[in-house]
Amino acid sequence: MLSNEQVQQIKQIIESDPRFVTKINEAISYTGKESGHSHASPMEDMIREILIDKLGAKKSSKDRSLADIYLNDNLINVKFGSPKIQPNGRPKYGQPNMCAMRRIMKEFYYDSTIDSYYIIKVNLKNGEYTLHVFDMLDYIDYLTWNSGTGQIMLKENDFFRSDSL
Repeated sequence: MLSNEQVQQIKQIIESDPRFVTKINEAISYTGKESGHSHASPMEDMIREILIDKLGAKKSSKDRSLADIYLNDNLINVKFGSPKIQPNGRPKYGQPNMCAMRRIMKEFYYDSTIDSYYIIKVNLKNGEYTLHVFDMLDYIDYLTWNSGTGQIMLKENDFFRSDSL
Protein backbone atom coordinates (compact mmCIF):
# COMPACT_ATOMS: atom_id res chain seq x y z
CA MET A 1 0.00 0.00 0.00
CA LEU A 2 1.01 3.58 -0.53
CA SER A 3 1.22 5.89 2.47
CA ASN A 4 -0.79 9.13 2.56
CA GLU A 5 2.48 10.97 2.03
CA GLN A 6 3.23 8.94 -1.10
CA VAL A 7 -0.27 9.61 -2.46
CA GLN A 8 0.23 13.35 -1.89
CA GLN A 9 3.66 13.16 -3.51
CA ILE A 10 2.14 11.53 -6.61
CA LYS A 11 -0.45 14.31 -6.87
CA GLN A 12 2.14 17.04 -6.39
CA ILE A 13 4.52 15.55 -8.96
CA ILE A 14 1.78 15.27 -11.59
CA GLU A 15 0.32 18.73 -10.97
CA SER A 16 3.71 20.47 -11.01
CA ASP A 17 4.94 18.85 -14.21
CA PRO A 18 4.82 21.17 -17.27
CA ARG A 19 3.55 18.30 -19.44
CA PHE A 20 0.46 17.98 -17.27
CA VAL A 21 -0.16 21.72 -17.29
CA THR A 22 0.12 21.77 -21.09
CA LYS A 23 -2.29 18.83 -21.55
CA ILE A 24 -4.83 20.34 -19.15
CA ASN A 25 -4.69 23.66 -21.00
CA GLU A 26 -5.17 21.84 -24.32
CA ALA A 27 -8.18 19.99 -22.91
CA ILE A 28 -9.65 23.21 -21.49
CA SER A 29 -9.37 24.99 -24.85
CA TYR A 30 -10.84 22.06 -26.82
CA THR A 31 -14.13 22.97 -28.49
CA GLY A 32 -15.03 19.67 -30.15
CA LYS A 33 -17.49 17.14 -28.86
CA GLU A 34 -16.76 14.45 -26.27
CA SER A 35 -13.80 16.10 -24.58
CA GLY A 36 -13.41 13.19 -22.17
CA HIS A 37 -13.00 10.65 -24.95
CA SER A 38 -10.85 12.95 -27.07
CA HIS A 39 -8.32 13.63 -24.33
CA ALA A 40 -8.40 10.40 -22.31
CA SER A 41 -5.62 8.42 -23.99
CA PRO A 42 -3.16 11.32 -24.38
CA MET A 43 -3.77 12.45 -20.77
CA GLU A 44 -3.41 8.93 -19.39
CA ASP A 45 -0.24 8.30 -21.44
CA MET A 46 1.32 11.56 -20.27
CA ILE A 47 0.58 10.87 -16.57
CA ARG A 48 2.18 7.44 -16.93
CA GLU A 49 5.26 9.07 -18.49
CA ILE A 50 5.53 11.55 -15.62
CA LEU A 51 5.39 8.82 -12.98
CA ILE A 52 7.90 6.69 -14.89
CA ASP A 53 10.28 9.64 -15.31
CA LYS A 54 9.93 11.13 -11.82
CA LEU A 55 9.21 8.15 -9.56
CA GLY A 56 10.63 5.19 -11.44
CA ALA A 57 7.23 3.59 -11.98
CA LYS A 58 7.13 0.67 -14.40
CA LYS A 59 4.85 0.52 -17.41
CA SER A 60 2.80 -2.62 -17.78
CA SER A 61 4.32 -5.04 -20.26
CA LYS A 62 0.95 -6.64 -21.14
CA ASP A 63 -1.87 -5.42 -23.32
CA ARG A 64 -5.12 -5.06 -21.36
CA SER A 65 -3.22 -5.28 -18.08
CA LEU A 66 -4.95 -4.72 -14.76
CA ALA A 67 -2.76 -1.67 -14.15
CA ASP A 68 -1.39 1.08 -16.38
CA ILE A 69 1.73 1.35 -14.24
CA TYR A 70 3.29 -0.25 -11.18
CA LEU A 71 4.89 1.82 -8.46
CA ASN A 72 6.75 -0.28 -5.89
CA ASP A 73 4.46 -3.23 -6.65
CA ASN A 74 1.34 -1.05 -6.28
CA LEU A 75 -1.08 -1.25 -9.20
CA ILE A 76 -2.15 2.14 -10.57
CA ASN A 77 -4.81 2.78 -13.19
CA VAL A 78 -5.06 6.26 -14.75
CA LYS A 79 -8.45 7.68 -15.80
CA PHE A 80 -9.54 10.97 -17.39
CA GLY A 81 -13.05 12.29 -17.84
CA SER A 82 -15.06 15.38 -18.53
CA PRO A 83 -18.58 15.27 -17.08
CA LYS A 84 -21.45 16.79 -18.98
CA ILE A 85 -22.84 19.97 -17.48
CA GLN A 86 -26.61 19.76 -17.09
CA PRO A 87 -29.00 22.69 -17.65
CA ASN A 88 -29.09 23.21 -13.86
CA GLY A 89 -25.31 23.75 -13.94
CA ARG A 90 -24.45 20.54 -12.10
CA PRO A 91 -22.03 18.03 -13.59
CA LYS A 92 -23.40 14.67 -14.72
CA TYR A 93 -20.67 12.15 -14.23
CA GLY A 94 -20.49 8.76 -15.86
CA GLN A 95 -19.56 5.31 -14.67
CA PRO A 96 -16.05 4.70 -16.01
CA ASN A 97 -14.60 1.21 -16.07
CA MET A 98 -12.09 0.71 -13.29
CA CYS A 99 -11.01 -2.85 -14.01
CA ALA A 100 -12.20 -6.33 -14.90
CA MET A 101 -13.89 -8.08 -11.98
CA ARG A 102 -12.27 -11.40 -12.91
CA ARG A 103 -8.77 -9.90 -12.81
CA ILE A 104 -9.19 -8.01 -9.57
CA MET A 105 -10.74 -11.07 -7.87
CA LYS A 106 -7.82 -13.22 -9.00
CA GLU A 107 -5.16 -10.81 -7.73
CA PHE A 108 -6.94 -9.72 -4.54
CA TYR A 109 -8.96 -12.71 -3.43
CA TYR A 110 -7.64 -15.92 -4.97
CA ASP A 111 -3.90 -15.17 -5.23
CA SER A 112 -3.66 -12.56 -2.42
CA THR A 113 -0.99 -10.71 -4.40
CA ILE A 114 -2.46 -7.21 -3.93
CA ASP A 115 -4.01 -5.34 -1.04
CA SER A 116 -4.80 -2.13 -2.95
CA TYR A 117 -5.70 -0.87 -6.40
CA TYR A 118 -4.94 2.80 -6.97
CA ILE A 119 -6.80 5.08 -9.33
CA ILE A 120 -5.50 8.41 -10.56
CA LYS A 121 -8.65 10.22 -11.70
CA VAL A 122 -8.48 13.52 -13.54
CA ASN A 123 -11.77 15.30 -14.24
CA LEU A 124 -12.18 18.44 -16.28
CA LYS A 125 -15.31 20.54 -15.84
CA ASN A 126 -16.13 24.18 -16.43
CA GLY A 127 -12.53 24.96 -17.37
CA GLU A 128 -11.08 23.56 -14.14
CA TYR A 129 -9.61 20.20 -13.29
CA THR A 130 -9.58 17.98 -10.24
CA LEU A 131 -7.04 15.25 -9.64
CA HIS A 132 -7.68 12.47 -7.14
CA VAL A 133 -5.43 9.58 -6.18
CA PHE A 134 -7.23 6.90 -4.20
CA ASP A 135 -7.33 3.20 -3.44
CA MET A 136 -10.44 1.86 -5.16
CA LEU A 137 -10.74 -0.88 -2.55
CA ASP A 138 -11.33 1.80 0.12
CA TYR A 139 -14.47 2.95 -1.73
CA ILE A 140 -16.41 -0.26 -2.37
CA ASP A 141 -19.73 1.55 -1.75
CA TYR A 142 -19.12 3.67 -4.86
CA LEU A 143 -18.51 0.74 -7.19
CA THR A 144 -20.93 -1.17 -9.34
CA TRP A 145 -20.53 -4.16 -11.58
CA ASN A 146 -21.57 -4.46 -15.21
CA SER A 147 -22.19 -8.15 -15.74
CA GLY A 148 -22.33 -7.70 -19.52
CA THR A 149 -18.77 -6.44 -19.80
CA GLY A 150 -17.51 -7.96 -16.56
CA GLN A 151 -16.20 -4.56 -15.48
CA ILE A 152 -16.16 -2.86 -12.10
CA MET A 153 -17.30 0.72 -12.60
CA LEU A 154 -17.12 3.83 -10.44
CA LYS A 155 -20.45 5.50 -9.66
CA GLU A 156 -18.98 8.96 -10.12
CA ASN A 157 -22.14 10.93 -9.34
CA ASP A 158 -22.21 9.41 -5.85
CA PHE A 159 -18.44 9.34 -5.42
CA PHE A 160 -17.82 13.01 -6.21
CA ARG A 161 -20.95 14.14 -4.37
CA SER A 162 -19.69 12.49 -1.18
CA ASP A 163 -17.15 13.97 1.18
CA SER A 164 -15.07 10.83 0.90
CA LEU A 165 -12.06 12.44 -0.78
